[in-house]
Amino acid sequence: MQEFGGFKGWHGAAALLQKVWEALPATSSDPSTIPVITPDVGWFSVACADTLNPRNPEVYRQLAVIAFKRAGAVGPNASWGDQACATWPTRSADRYIGPWDHPTANPILVIGNTYDPSTPYEGSVAMSRALARARLLTVDGYGHTVFLNPSQCASEYITNYFIKGELPPEGTICKQNYQPFSLSSDN
Repeated sequence: MQEFGGFKGWHGAAALLQKVWEALPATSSDPSTIPVITPDVGWFSVACADTLNPRNPEVYRQLAVIAFKRAGAVGPNASWGDQACATWPTRSADRYIGPWDHPTANPILVIGNTYDPSTPYEGSVAMSRALARARLLTVDGYGHTVFLNPSQCASEYITNYFIKGELPPEGTICKQNYQPFSLSSDN
């Protein structure tokens, strides 16, 4: 079950978004006044060390302005969310930057939700094609990752992959257990 700032499930996400919306200045066009939901330090330790992020904090303000113009009040979150990386003290000495098309010892299972707002499905398709030995498991559903938005069908394929090394058949599509805002107790 997904948790958002202490709220659980899709109903919790809706409640959190409502709180953010109510906190927005009524006529603000200044992205620096928009509240940002940031991940924890553990996330930064990976994201900042493994990726190339601008070291100049001013760049994040400029990116927030662009994001606001493109997506309104929700846009700057992604820009400001990585600002901690501007002053992160280290870079990973062994981060892997490719190539991605070398055969691996075992095939790779790529999983993509069709309506994932954080990691778009098109990226899952592209990654499964770019990797030398990969299979795409599609979850026809909403939300970020299949682990946060369960699918019994996908869980069985994932378990078989990790326990037996078996991939799902080519073109497999699974449904989520519940749709957003359904009346199940898990939402």
